[in-house]
This record gives sequence, C-alpha cells and structure tokens, in this order.
Amino acid sequence: MDVTESLNEGLKREYKVVIDAAQMTSRIDARLLELKKSSHIKGFRPGKVPMELFRRMYGDGVVQDVLKSTIEESSNDALSEQKIRQAMPATIQDVSFSQGENLEYVLAVEVMPDIAPLDHAGIVLSTPVVDIGDKDIDETIDMLARAAGKPDVLDDATGIMLNDRITVDIEVLVDGERNDDLSVTNQDMILTEQSLPAKVLEAVNGLTTGNSVEVEDLAPGAEEEGGSVALFRISLLKAERMVSHAVDDELAERYGCDDLADLRANAGRELEGHFTAFARAHTKRRLLDHLNESCDFEVPPGLVENEFQSVWNQVAPALEQQDMDEEAVAREREDYRAISERRVRLGMLLAEVGRDAGIQIDQTDMQTALIQQATRYPGREAEVVRHFQEHPEHLRQLTAPILEERVVDHILDGATCEEESMDVETFLGLDSEEEGVEAIDAGRHYMEAARRVMRNHEERMQAAASAESAAADGEGDNADAAEGVEEASQ
Repeated sequence: MDVTESLNEGLKREYKVVIDAAQMTSRIDARLLELKKSSHIKGFRPGKVPMELFRRMYGDGVVQDVLKSTIEESSNDALSEQKIRQAMPATIQDVSFSQGENLEYVLAVEVMPDIAPLDHAGIVLSTPVVDIGDKDIDETIDMLARAAGKPDVLDDATGIMLNDRITVDIEVLVDGERNDDLSVTNQDMILTEQSLPAKVLEAVNGLTTGNSVEVEDLAPGAEEEGGSVALFRISLLKAERMVSHAVDDELAERYGCDDLADLRANAGRELEGHFTAFARAHTKRRLLDHLNESCDFEVPPGLVENEFQSVWNQVAPALEQQDMDEEAVAREREDYRAISERRVRLGMLLAEVGRDAGIQIDQTDMQTALIQQATRYPGREAEVVRHFQEHPEHLRQLTAPILEERVVDHILDGATCEEESMDVETFLGLDSEEEGVEAIDAGRHYMEAARRVMRNHEERMQAAASAESAAADGEGDNADAAEGVEEASQ
C-alpha cells in the first residue's frame, strides 16, 4: 500500500492511497477459492465447480466485496500510519479500480486541532452564593397557601380580575351576524391574559356578576390591517376567587410537616437547593464564556456544519412562521452558525480536558442515565431500555451531559473562584446586566420551590402507602416483587 499526502490545508487532510494490482488480484482469487470450497451448485459436487465457471457466476459480487473490505482495512491502516486523530469519520472519494489494475482512492479527513493545555489557575471567576432570607421563605409559603386555598363566590358588587374563575356567555357578531363557531354559552374559564383578546379583556376587567359588556375588536384570526371587526357581547354569569389558606400549623400539616416552623424549614431547604443549582448553572455559563473567549483554535468545518444543520433544522420551522425577509433569515443563519461554532469549540475543549484528566463514564453512570430516561415513559420502560441496547450511540448521548458536568467541576476545582454573597433579587438581576436580557421573575423560582415541597409530600405519602401495602401482602408477595425487580434490572 502506498499512501501520499495530497492536501494539507488547515484541519483538512487528503491522502492518495494506492493498492498494488497484484495484491488486489490475490485477494480476489483467495476470496473466490474460499467461497468455491463451500458452494453448492447443481450438477457439481461441493467444491468441484470449475474456477472459471465460478468466476463468471460470482466474480462481480466477490470483486465488490473485496473492494469494500480492502478500502475499509487500508483506510484504517493509512490513518494509523499517519497518526491521524480524526475530528469526524473520514470519507472515501474518487475510487478507481478495474481487475488487473491498481486500486486507487482519495482518503479525506478532518483532524483534531492542536489544543493548548488549559491553565486552570489563570481562570478567575466570581461565583454567586444566594442567601435565602425570611422574605423568600414567606413568598414560598404564600404560594403554598394559595395552592391549598378554596374558591369563594364573588358577590354582585365585586368586580372580576385576573386569575378569577368565571362562567360567561360570549356572543360574537362578525359583519353583523352571529358567528356560532366563536360564540359560547355557559363557558367556564380562568381569566388570564391569554383567555380573551386584549380589548375584550380590558372591557371585562371589573365586570360584576349579572352584568354584560359590549366591545369591538378584530375578529379572531383576522389580520391587523384591513381585517374584519367583531362585536363581542359578554355576560358574566358567575365568578369565583381563590382564597388562600391561612398560614398556620394546619397548612403545614396539609404538606406533611409537624407545624409551621417545620414547613418554613422545609421551604428554606428547597429554596437553598434550587438556588444552589441555579447559581452553579450561572457559574458554568460564565466559565464557558471565558473559555470561548480565551481559547482560540481552529475548529473542523465539517463538525461546525453538522452542528449548524442540527440546530437550524429545529429553528427553521419557527422562523418560517414569522414571515421574515431574506435578509433577516440570513442574519439568523449567521447567528446560529456562530452558536454552532461556539458549541463545537467548547465541546472539543472540554473533551480534551477530560481526556487529559482521565475523566470517564463508567457502567454505573450509563445504568443511572438509562434508568432516568426509562422512567420518563411510564409503561414503556422495557421498550426504552431495548432501544438503547440496540443503539449504543444514543446511550452515549445520554451520558454526555454527565461527562460534561464532571469536566466542568474539574476545571472549577483548579480555577480561582471568588464567592460573592447576595440576595435573591440581586442574583436574578445578574443576567439582566447583559444587553437585551430581562431580569428573571423571582416568582417563578418561589413557585418551583413550592412545587418541590408539594412533590416531597406526595413522595412521602406514596412511600407510606407502598410500605403499608407491602406489609399487608406478606412475605411471599414481597419475595415475588424482589424477584421481578431483579429480572428488570438484568
């Protein structure tokens, strides 16, 4: 085999590979002889078929098989001989071969760039530490109280407002005629900014039970300019407003806590856990920004193109619905290509750091990732497990985030991280310092902490019910259940 480098530009390499004609003839003859010994052809004893007849019958297929296997073996040998670290699988181009002649082809490959060792000590980051105060706990407790509340029917003198539950008749007239598709009778709904058109919502705000209001607005689905105008007649039949549960020991007992102090402690722990994870994500984002700006190396264009196509295929349908002009679409493409290049560069850097540090994913990590994925599809767990057993490359995609987090932790351990204590509002305003980014609503995070408290209570109740059921079933049934779990894990 003769290998000659024919292209060396950036990270692109091409090699002309030549396999001697005599070697190809020898390979083809050896394969024909091997098949001939085990062939069964009518009129001939096994292995006694004349070679020329066998060659005429099966020669073309054998040549293609030998050609394929020779290219595969020789390309791997060539890459090994050239000590190539591939950034992505090599491609075979310009194959040329006829029997009695040399096999020639071009082996094209993108190589890994030279990535300088990361200077961990040179990385200086400010890492936020979020202090949870009484105000934050109060907000979470208030959300739990609202969730545990009950509706109260509004009297005829109290006007409705957002988040009230209402029952209405809505008659919609388009061009003076009632539209039965848009009109509803005795309709229950929660009054939100999305439940009614803007002008209609403004008109019904403050409406009292037993009264009606009329307002004109664009007909649903009409264009803003030149669209049909509809007349909305809304009659309020009934209105209810949720009244929060009193913040007391009884509220705490509803969520499985001993008293109000225990509930507050529970809410505080969930807030701390939530914001610790959120602050960690913030620090990781800042670290990746730093790495992207400070680590300058060429990235394989093929990898960038593959990443871009993957991202663009996801966002393109949404952009098409916005009816953007060609110039705007071109800007979007440019932005997403830059994002793709950043992803590839950071992915390669983290992979290199992980390789140098010997960070790996073990069998336990794979099993954990697989179990977590399977539990997302109740009733189909076995099907999910079977899918990943048949497609190990998809399992590697599941474990990639685990490896990335470990590499990030490794980098942070060697970096200089200066902790900065701050309250919730200050922390949530950090991202808003960047141009075009709005501050994140703290209420969403208090709601998440409240949901965790609820979820913990539900899990405790389920665990208690399971334990009670298991005790009632007896030891025999428990043995059967244990055997079933063991079989599933296998």
